[in-house]
Amino acid sequence: MRRMTREDIEEEEEEFRRALDAIPPPIPPDGGWGWVIVCASFLMNMIVDGVCYSYGILMPSLIETFKTSTAMMSLGGAMLLGTYMMSGPVASALCNKIGSRKVAVFGCLISTVSILASHALERGSAFSIVFGLCGGVGFGFMFLASLLVVGFYFERNRGIAATLAMCGSSVGMAVMAPLTRWLIDRYEWTGCIIILSGIVMQGFVLGALLRPIDGDLRRRKKLILKRMEEDKRIGVQTCIILQRLIEQKRYDRTLSSGSLNNGIITRDNLVIREKDFHKHGIFSGLRSAFSRSSINISPGSGRPTPNLQTKRPHAPSALTDGTSCHSETVPMMQQQSPSPASLHRQVLLSQSGQIRKNNSARSLDTVANQCGPIGDVGREFSSAHDIPQYEVECEDQRSASTERLLRKFLHATPDVDRPMYRKDIYYTGSVQILPEFHDDINSYVASITEIPDTKSIADQDFWSRLPLLPKPMKDVLRNVFDADTFKSPTYILLVVSTSLTMVGYYIPFLLLPSYAVNGTGGHISEQSAAYLLTALGFSNTFGRLISGVLATRNWLDSVIINNLALLIAGAMTLVLPFCESYFLLVVFSFVFGLCVAAFSSLRSVIVVELMGLDKLTTCYSQLVIFHGISVLIGAPVAGYLLDKYNYFYPFYFAGGCMLLSGLLSMFLRKVAQVERRKSGHGGSQSSSENEMKMKSLGTPHEIVGLG
Repeated sequence: MRRMTREDIEEEEEEFRRALDAIPPPIPPDGGWGWVIVCASFLMNMIVDGVCYSYGILMPSLIETFKTSTAMMSLGGAMLLGTYMMSGPVASALCNKIGSRKVAVFGCLISTVSILASHALERGSAFSIVFGLCGGVGFGFMFLASLLVVGFYFERNRGIAATLAMCGSSVGMAVMAPLTRWLIDRYEWTGCIIILSGIVMQGFVLGALLRPIDGDLRRRKKLILKRMEEDKRIGVQTCIILQRLIEQKRYDRTLSSGSLNNGIITRDNLVIREKDFHKHGIFSGLRSAFSRSSINISPGSGRPTPNLQTKRPHAPSALTDGTSCHSETVPMMQQQSPSPASLHRQVLLSQSGQIRKNNSARSLDTVANQCGPIGDVGREFSSAHDIPQYEVECEDQRSASTERLLRKFLHATPDVDRPMYRKDIYYTGSVQILPEFHDDINSYVASITEIPDTKSIADQDFWSRLPLLPKPMKDVLRNVFDADTFKSPTYILLVVSTSLTMVGYYIPFLLLPSYAVNGTGGHISEQSAAYLLTALGFSNTFGRLISGVLATRNWLDSVIINNLALLIAGAMTLVLPFCESYFLLVVFSFVFGLCVAAFSSLRSVIVVELMGLDKLTTCYSQLVIFHGISVLIGAPVAGYLLDKYNYFYPFYFAGGCMLLSGLLSMFLRKVAQVERRKSGHGGSQSSSENEMKMKSLGTPHEIVGLG
């Protein structure tokens, strides 16, 4: 019995890698467990943003305890929200490597420990760092993990699912503010912090619900083994054909006095005649090996198994010594192929004496070792006899090696399962209105899934010099920190305008409760002031729902909606210091919450409209970094103005920034049109790239297995 050599083991490992790479992209179920994901994301956002936006309720007690300034303690809230945003690129890179579930649980651990530890600190600066900086990093991991997994589970219903999940942020504002006030009144701020850490700890359970879309390892094992068996069967049939070619060639040379190389090839002296092909069972063996049903989808797998077609070439093959042999065209046979990459699965004999299969070469010696020694020249060949013989020889060794490799590769994540390789992963609107969308969801998913090619990356690239950083993380960080986006005037204007919005965005959340108590004559209680954030949160929920519906309408311009919302929010913030009655403060809370909801909900939609889907990941990731920096600037400045002057100046500062942002945003469409006109291709670039991508993968029917 022949024992497996080192080359055999390496070849089998390569088969496993090919089988893993051949797993097609997962098709979003648009339901099922996805609705559990939406509920988990809703609750996770409720906890994260509820704690962030209720910090203004906590801040007066912290100022009194630490005997510090408003500017210093407002820095704690700014760091909480700012690092929450700025940690997005790192969180997305980790999600691409280890998955959203692990990132969410890890973020929950960081936030829980940080918030719990902050209650024992005795200095305001230390509290700001531990509670704000460390807690914000954990919150960023939790938020981004929940955002990505919703985008991975939904395509057709993406707009509805993302809107519902993001509404958790608004509900968190409404619920956590009065709860925080009640906890402070009952247990003081230290007890409130401890209980808040316990609430954040519930993220462990919610994060565990973020199951990968193809998390059933038994199903993955079945897919890998199925593709390995197909490759093995094709290899056996290749050996049979090769043996027959060599035997027939020797037989013809024995009968001929001259060289076959110099002879005239006619239909009567073909190396393999059609009747011989049928006689020896080769054709029937190939038919049984390649014949499959049109499409096969494992129950609940969400992955189509394509049925592609393979053609035998009319071109002559070359034997090891350069002798040509012409073969007739074999009728088209159905082959079950694991991916578009194996569309052209052809076996050709090259002049270098190698078998080429999917552009990977296997030497004839390796094939000969697999097939066993070639029989005598005159031996009658029987495929029914030799296939079991091959399997008996290697069955024991291959089974042991297969189990070992399964343990090694079973938990490996195929690149198509990594969320950041989807171009639309950050898109929170309806994908059905995108120009790139296809009615066939399978072809659409294939067209927007793009795995970077490491070989095309220059050696001078910064990320290539970090050997310890895994490739999935390098791919994300390389994409996020792509400076080419700043060559676009439209994008620069978008960064400036949205950053100005975020400078003033957090200030009303931070100072409104204290203004209601201290800036209106003292006739509003602390508990009533907390309910102002409740009104703001509920109106923000309503605004997110409206924005989500409007974003699905082609006849509405998301940029115009965003501009109007910013102008109204800025104007309302400017007049806030003149609102001294509780009723007017409630009106402000309702209008402000409604307007800023449009800005929060339409960010990714506006990026796609202005920059295109291909730039969404890069632009959106860079935007949230600038937004985090803006929050870190805006809140401490507002606190300083309050310490030095009064409540008028912080609100003037916030309202002026938002009003200026709305005015600048009015020029976004015009600048984008001028830029497209100068570039000369308008919006055709993304479509042409998609077309080239589809050609490289095959036709849509071939991608989904309908060919």
